Amino acid sequence: MNRQELQQEAKQLEKMIAKQLVEEFGKSLTEAEKLVKEAKIYNLVMENELALHESPHQWALSILTQSGDEETLEKYYNQ
Repeated sequence: MNRQELQQEAKQLEKMIAKQLVEEFGKSLTEAEKLVKEAKIYNLVMENELALHESPHQWALSILTQSGDEETLEKYYNQ
């Protein structure tokens, strides 16, 4: 995969993770985009394209865990 394709895939993954945070975890779009940006997903993918193999859902869970959002995780797991 060339650099331009990897950049496009990284941006697409960011959008998909934000969508998961909104749809599955009840975050606002603004909050979801902020969480994704703070997690530096784009940079992680650009450094290691294997990061693309994790699902957006798994990334969302990782971001919520990393940010210490226990309330959202608890609600999700207690559904």
